[in-house]
Amino acid sequence: AAYAPIYNHTRQMLYRRFPTDEPPALVTEMAFVYNQLLQARYVRTIAKLSYLMAYLAEDVVAPSERSLYEQLQAHLTDINTYKEGKAACKKSLQEQLGLEVNPGAPLCVMISRLVDQKGLDLLLYVLDEMLYDGMQIVILGTGDNYYERALADTAARNPGKMCACIDFDAGLAHTMYAAADIFLMPSLFEPCGLSQLVSMAYGTVPVVRETGGLKDTVIPYNEFTGEGNGFSFANINAHEFLFITKYACDLYRNHKDVWDNIIKAGMSGDYSWKKSAGEYAGLYSLITGIPLKEKKEAPKPVDIEEDIPAPKKPAPKKTAKKPAAKKTAAKKPAEKKTAKKPAAKKAPAKKPAEKKDEEKK
Repeated sequence: AAYAPIYNHTRQMLYRRFPTDEPPALVTEMAFVYNQLLQARYVRTIAKLSYLMAYLAEDVVAPSERSLYEQLQAHLTDINTYKEGKAACKKSLQEQLGLEVNPGAPLCVMISRLVDQKGLDLLLYVLDEMLYDGMQIVILGTGDNYYERALADTAARNPGKMCACIDFDAGLAHTMYAAADIFLMPSLFEPCGLSQLVSMAYGTVPVVRETGGLKDTVIPYNEFTGEGNGFSFANINAHEFLFITKYACDLYRNHKDVWDNIIKAGMSGDYSWKKSAGEYAGLYSLITGIPLKEKKEAPKPVDIEEDIPAPKKPAPKKTAKKPAAKKTAAKKPAEKKTAKKPAAKKAPAKKPAEKKDEEKK
């Protein structure tokens, strides 16, 4: 009975938008949410229901063959349309968690295991001062009993300003990522950290301590150059955490153009494995001296709309003339050399004495 108004309002809105006999896939998915509601899974279901209602009421999502979750994900993580989605989700989350519906109040969330590693001691030390400054704070997670009781007691003392959800709920976590303005992550140590990356993808600005992967991925805002995708503090100090969070809230309230640039820097960042693998390859190349393989540039696509000159017809190939065979002059047969007859041998000259004897005879 407590959730009947939500059910009736959503049903009327659905029939007003889709007055057809065959409901589209969007209505079918809503019917599944109703079924969860009837099965008393109210904590998770109310989060999903309010999340969907906000988008249906604002006419943000158009029904299509894609699932509703994919449509909402694409809309929230689009750098050009995140403002509309965040405003709708923020109002929805404030309503469902009993917070004051105030679009100007900085909504700070923390989704984490409730253990000392995550900086819960820093948060608890300055939590009352943060609430006094006008922040709205929502905590989601489970962990040590001490932290669970401390957060629940502080939320009970500050109704309308804080909500402690001592639970593990992936659906509510994504709703909080989408609705929040600031994501708190004052970890004492953090080897990598994924929450700050998810928050930036949703257009939520992270406030982190400079340690491990948080220092690698969150670039603190520089007021002189305008660079940065979040805020950070160096020391394990509660008031240092408080002051940087208050500085972020001041920019959120009074410098919307600066805040929008920080959000866009976070949403446009490249945190893929492709980038990390390239950095590792460069490091190994530096150590080993083995050069990286140069990537061949892909051929540039040709724009069909541009006037492309007609290809010239290839000139006919000139066939090379075979060189004319040189006529060799017929060689005259060599004249046979006639053998010379041997000259007749001359008789030896006779001696004068022999001549005289012949004359006497």
